[in-house]
Amino acid sequence: MLHGTLHIRAEDLTVPDVALLLAAAEDIVTASIDNAVLNPGHVGVILRRFGPAMRRWRYDDPAKVKEPVQWPVPSEREVQDIIWMLLRSAFDDVVDEEPLRKVGHSSYRSDFGLPRLGLLIEIKYVRSATEFKKVEKEIYEDSVAYLKEKATYKKIIVFIYDASSSAQEHATTSSRAPAAASAARIACSSTPSPLPAPSRPAASAASLPTSAAAISASCAGSPPFPPPPEGAPPARPRAGPRRSPR
Repeated sequence: MLHGTLHIRAEDLTVPDVALLLAAAEDIVTASIDNAVLNPGHVGVILRRFGPAMRRWRYDDPAKVKEPVQWPVPSEREVQDIIWMLLRSAFDDVVDEEPLRKVGHSSYRSDFGLPRLGLLIEIKYVRSATEFKKVEKEIYEDSVAYLKEKATYKKIIVFIYDASSSAQEHATTSSRAPAAASAARIACSSTPSPLPAPSRPAASAASLPTSAAAISASCAGSPPFPPPPEGAPPARPRAGPRRSPR
């Protein structure tokens, strides 16, 4: 239909013909711009701008706002929702929870896929600085399983949401993970300051090492050492430093 319309003289075109040509021209221009501009590097730029984009994320202080609005980010699921909005605003072909080919007895599903770019996006949620080492191992395992057969997807970008704000670990993980998996790239972002840190169960004194349990007990007011035997003279107060005569 479009081919026939292109061969009609301009003065013979009807309104529907003109509308068809305009729509086709817009699609061609948009596709050309997308192919020239949107690339895996552009995805990395979007993910690295996650932190600045969260500047307007609502988590009102009830003491300052009459009707506070709070949008907590307590788990990986909420981060996936935010990343979806960022990616979908730039890419029309983003696939949510892209199923991948089965490897052995295991089935895999990436968080997002961009088939036109041959790129997978995986989201990780870190609650403490000690979890970065575990995430590095997961990145290596995911890249091996996800990219085993490089038919549609050839690279993977991992976005790490650091709820613990352990910025000192970001550079280490970002630099070491690609060394283990050359097809992987890492982007890290800390939780915005208005959001509270994720809750962690408090360790009891019984579960702590002996020295830590003693410290916990002394902070609570109970002595970490056994009391002196009955009838023992009271301990003398420790003398302070002597002052030299003036």
